[in-house]
Amino acid sequence: HELQVRPRAEPAPRAREQHRARRGVGRRARERHRQRVDQPVVERVQAVALAAQVRTQLATQSLPGPTGERNELRLHGRGVVASIATVADAATQAQWQAVLAAGNTLLVALPPAAREQADGVRIYWQRAGGLPEGTMQIIDAPFDAAVAAIVADDRVHGVIAEPGFVAALRTGLAARRGAIVPLWVGDLSASLWRLAAEQTLTVNTAAAGGNAALLAGINPA
Repeated sequence: HELQVRPRAEPAPRAREQHRARRGVGRRARERHRQRVDQPVVERVQAVALAAQVRTQLATQSLPGPTGERNELRLHGRGVVASIATVADAATQAQWQAVLAAGNTLLVALPPAAREQADGVRIYWQRAGGLPEGTMQIIDAPFDAAVAAIVADDRVHGVIAEPGFVAALRTGLAARRGAIVPLWVGDLSASLWRLAAEQTLTVNTAAAGGNAALLAGINPA
């Protein structure tokens, strides 16, 4: 008997569309799953890298000095550092992380449309990263008023901002009395020391005759 092979029937147009739609849904689902898996990994890698920068850049350093004297350079947070931005994107969040990693309290000024995202970041850092309550604060006021308040408040010891605000901020901060207020732009994760204040410690054993009791404030008598 002769074997007859029938040609394969082409799927109907509607069946082809349904098949393509199912494949598209599957691809999107796999992509969402990949993002959910990869994002925490990326965050952990970034956190580890930032912690390494903190240990390297903000470590206490021994300074040269004469015999009988010990000198150290210590870096600690400046205090309150303000962030002025129009969006809470990844670049802005990296700036916030650098400010907090250097030991500062972060004060954030954003337009109302970006505050919900910033508040979500703050809550996530508190729950997942152990950020202390009150360390990051978002100003609930009109954006222009918040920026003006930051410039005028002498409790703010540094400002990090988008390039578009630099010219106006320079004029306002320069008009303040007291110490010069630094203004930063861009990513500072590789230069955390700029966000810190310097403190030197000198222990002069020779001035006290090398007597450990005198250095400790103990009366030998």
